[in-house]
Amino acid sequence: MENRNEIARNVRLGLGTGHVVLAIGLAIVLLVALRARYLPVDLTLGLVATLLAGSGAALLGGLRQAPLLARVSAAVALVAGLAFTTALIWTAAYLKGIYGDLGRGASAFFTLMVFTILPYLVVYPALALFLLRPQTGETKAEASKIEPPKAEEAKEERRPE
Repeated sequence: MENRNEIARNVRLGLGTGHVVLAIGLAIVLLVALRARYLPVDLTLGLVATLLAGSGAALLGGLRQAPLLARVSAAVALVAGLAFTTALIWTAAYLKGIYGDLGRGASAFFTLMVFTILPYLVVYPALALFLLRPQTGETKAEASKIEPPKAEEAKEERRPE
């Protein structure tokens, strides 16, 4: 039976390190930077950080199901990131439309926050999902295909000169 979860070693180590570093960063943001406690934000960030840390450790450890866990954690991070950036963009638009000049400054702040979190919670998980996509049997067979030596070349190699 063919294992479709195999990925290259350098991709596994790179994504494993990236997942662990991002999980640590999210945990620091959750525990240190966000002073006000709000249950939906705390649960979402905690879940994403826990999933990323677990999948990163699994990738670094070389577990058999690590790519599947990494795909799940990257998908959850991507969905959370898209939801968070959408909420920030809506908030910025609302503040700019309702409060005029004061709203313009608040809108600029929320827009800056969107561009701050976009690489970590949208671009990185999308890249991870792209790199961890399951390979089809044909692509994998072509990549690992070793051509046997031709019969004529094999006969020439066996002749003593």
